Order: sequence, then C-alpha cells, then structure tokens
Amino acid sequence: MARSGANGITEPAPSVARAKGIARGRYNAASNAVPENIQLTLFVKPSDADPEEVDLLTRRLRSELQDLPIDSVSLVSGGEVPAGAKAGDPVTLGALTLSLAPIVVPPLLEFLKGWISRKEGRRLVIRKRVGDASTEIEINAPLSESELSAPSRR
Repeated sequence: MARSGANGITEPAPSVARAKGIARGRYNAASNAVPENIQLTLFVKPSDADPEEVDLLTRRLRSELQDLPIDSVSLVSGGEVPAGAKAGDPVTLGALTLSLAPIVVPPLLEFLKGWISRKEGRRLVIRKRVGDASTEIEINAPLSESELSAPSRR
C-alpha cells in the first residue's frame, strides 16, 4: 500500500492519496457536490480465536484503519450492560462501524485484503445495510499449505 519516495520517506499508494483528498472534502466535480458517505460494518471472524483474541484483533484493525481516509471508525456498541456486570460501554465483539466516502471503498478493500493475508485464518465480513436490505461481502485469508494438501491426504 505504501511506497518509498525519492527522499526515502514512505508515502501512501497513489489510490489512497487520491482518496484522502476526496474524503477530506477536496472533491472538485463539476457540480461541486461531495458524495454522501456510506456506512459499513466490519465483522472480524478469525478461525480458532477466543473472545479476548477477537477483541484484540478488532482493536488493532481499528487502529490501522484510522490511517486511511475514513471519516470515522468505531467499535459497535453492544447495548445494555447485563445485570450484575461492571459498568462500562459494552461492545459487539469483533464488530467495527465505518463511515466513508464511496471513493474510499476500493482502497479500503485492497487494504483489507492485505490485512487478511498477513496471517492465516483471518476472515472478515463487510455488511452494508440500506433500510431492510443488506449486502455482505466475505473476505477470507488464503489457504495455508497444510489446508491445501489436506484433501489429498484423505
């Protein structure tokens, strides 16, 4: 995603840099209209992870997403605190909500594909809801060598 410039400083990839300009309100279309933001929900679903690992992975992803031209990224609120539980802000485990300009979706998807490929077993579900209808995209990590050879061993 990033590249080193002539001066040795790491710069964002061109598509991310262009998206940052548009997302930050520097959109100069003939109509001078800035496209309306879209809301997405990301669900982090790693294989074989306990709740603590899912929470840590989700928070790390949130931190990395803040470097992209996304207007907001936050943990999804989980609603009411159960009776007898310590007070705090409950969250839905493994869920993030994002608000971003439509032009930022392609760089976001490229980033997420790269993020998933960094470790085996990572899986994300991206959900966009409009009214009662929702669309989901699932992105999976590539299969490991052992997973690829497993069917041939049976």
